[in-house]
Amino acid sequence: MILFVRTLLLCLSLTGFLFAEEPVALYLTWEKSPHTTMTVNWITQGRTREGPLEFQRSGGTIWQKAQGKQQPLPDKFGFSLHRVQLEGLSPNQEYAFRLPDDGKVYKFKTLSLDRNQPLRFIVGGDVYHDDISFVSKMNQQVARLNPSFIVLGGDLSYNELKDSVNPKRQNRWLDLLETWKKDFISPEGRLIPVLPLIGNHDVSGNWWGTTPANAPWFYTLFPTPGYTSFDIGDLATLVLLDSGHTHKIKGEQTLWLQNTLSSRAQVPHKFAIYHVAAWPSIKKMDGQRQVDIRHHWVPLFEKYGVQMAFEHHDHAYKRTHPLLGGKIDPKGIIFIGDGCWGVEEPRTPKKGYRWYIAKGMPKRNIIAVNLHQNSRHLIVYDDEGAILDEIYSQN
Repeated sequence: MILFVRTLLLCLSLTGFLFAEEPVALYLTWEKSPHTTMTVNWITQGRTREGPLEFQRSGGTIWQKAQGKQQPLPDKFGFSLHRVQLEGLSPNQEYAFRLPDDGKVYKFKTLSLDRNQPLRFIVGGDVYHDDISFVSKMNQQVARLNPSFIVLGGDLSYNELKDSVNPKRQNRWLDLLETWKKDFISPEGRLIPVLPLIGNHDVSGNWWGTTPANAPWFYTLFPTPGYTSFDIGDLATLVLLDSGHTHKIKGEQTLWLQNTLSSRAQVPHKFAIYHVAAWPSIKKMDGQRQVDIRHHWVPLFEKYGVQMAFEHHDHAYKRTHPLLGGKIDPKGIIFIGDGCWGVEEPRTPKKGYRWYIAKGMPKRNIIAVNLHQNSRHLIVYDDEGAILDEIYSQN
């Protein structure tokens, strides 16, 4: 009888292994310190066994277990999101992990606390605008650059279209997340974490001045409060902002921004990242969001030493002259980006009468930010890997 039971358990175990199923999507992000935590997210069809995630330092022999939570995706879509936050990790350390019901082993690496160690991250936005092939092509260029993480500046899946016959296109989220699982792999085989920001096409109905309840997909998929700071030791601070979609620009968010920047006066690198451009290359200068950002946020950027602001929304490449007090000034802030990750037909910046634009072109682009202790080297690439622009600055 004992032999029969053991044989039955072995068969069940082998059956579970043989029928192990990879998740539909798998992506990493952070809720807390990038040096000692990692949040693992994966999507399965229907509800599945809520077993623990197992992880260990790469090369280790003992697997630790971490239990997370499972919840259905919005709109009764038939898929479940699983999320586990790993804590108590070591900085600058590679880890291996495996999911329940999946036979594969995945890897990631925490960030270093050594400010003398160079750091690279990628910024881009307006992602799945057209065919998914444009997205995947740019993703692969990003992965080849081997960044420590990727910041996505809003309008990720374009599942929400205003005045459309089919305004909700939820399957686009799964298409997008599947490409991340496939493409966001470093040359060393590690998953690359993502920091997402919200844009107007991530919000249902009215794109402006609403609440997180009107962006159920974005706030289900990503554990973000909407606007937050991302601190990389004492080397750099990124303020990730909501340009009026689910949180108002002025008021509480502006007060938070002031307090956050003022408390980081000694941090050598400070960046602001958001969706709608304060200094647009295509959109109107006098749009409400553009005016509000220039009035409420830009003076704080100037006061507290933000060196660069990454903007999106306009579907072009743009770099401004250094701007201070609404004028060109070598001591000013460079505003760069304008969101063109997966746009099939990039737009041509209006350089002729936009006095503040130093360089602009109709090109899909991402920006690689290379940080050293006292210098910044930005390289702008297109989806063929060609260099479009370079900026080098020192503190």
